[in-house]
This record gives sequence, C-alpha cells and structure tokens, in this order.
Amino acid sequence: MKSRNLKLKVLCDENKIFIMFIKMSDYGGSAPAPAPESAPEPKKGGLTQKQREDLRKHMDKLKKGGMPPAEVKSHRMKMMARMKKGMSISKAHKDIGGK
Repeated sequence: MKSRNLKLKVLCDENKIFIMFIKMSDYGGSAPAPAPESAPEPKKGGLTQKQREDLRKHMDKLKKGGMPPAEVKSHRMKMMARMKKGMSISKAHKDIGGK
C-alpha cells in the first residue's frame, strides 16, 4: 500500500494509544508533492585544472629523470594528497623529501 495519500494520526489517552490512517481527501488537504531529486554534489577537495596540469608536468620531469614506475606512482599519490590540502607543487615536493 502506498502511503503518499495517507496521513498518520496518533492519539494517546492514559494507557491507550490510538493510531489512525486518514486519507488526505478526508483530511482536507492534498498529498504533498514529492521533493525533486537534486543532482549529486561534486566532490570537495579535488584538484583544479591548473593543479592537474602542473602535477602532470612535474611527474613528466621525474619520469624523464629516471625514477622507477613504482616510485613515480607513490610520489604522485603523495603529491596529490598534499595539493588537495592547498600546498603548491614546490612545497608538496619539499614536504615529501624530494630532491
């Protein structure tokens, strides 16, 4: 049974509880309109387009410098975490202990 057109009414009297379902047409009102579904909110704390481009350039430099792929991935994850907190490329790199 759909409850959109019903209203629940509860009355308490000493040791008794009365539960009534009232049709909205009998209640003197119309059924409330369902709330419109809003679009999902974008994730907070992501990198901006400029930060992504700067990080990509930084990682390309490290790859060309001969850093092993496993270290490149680890370094990238560490950089992203720090950049999401608001650090610049140079500050994040120094914080990690880069050369």
